[in-house]
Amino acid sequence: MNVKLSILGSNSVGKAIGKAFARYWFDVIFYDRDRTVLKALAAEGYRVSSDLADVVKRSNISFICLPPTVRTGEFDSSDVEEVYSKVIGISIVFTHPPFPNDYIR
Repeated sequence: MNVKLSILGSNSVGKAIGKAFARYWFDVIFYDRDRTVLKALAAEGYRVSSDLADVVKRSNISFICLPPTVRTGEFDSSDVEEVYSKVIGISIVFTHPPFPNDYIR
């Protein structure tokens, strides 16, 4: 079986994960809402798409690599949940709580 991976969220975490799998001959396609992120990946020779439904259909495993956001001072994972609801097959979620620099010592 040819494993097809989708990377949903292609900034630092998603980009690193996708590039690592692509290096080992996995079929990887990157998705992001930000077309400048996708343009940069495409310029490096990676497959990209801004169509979430299409990317999910074309993959066996989806890596959701989106950070949660902070709206009105509270942790909000609705972006992660929205993307997760579109995944058809296996999904692996990579996320982290947003920490303001005030908490890093």
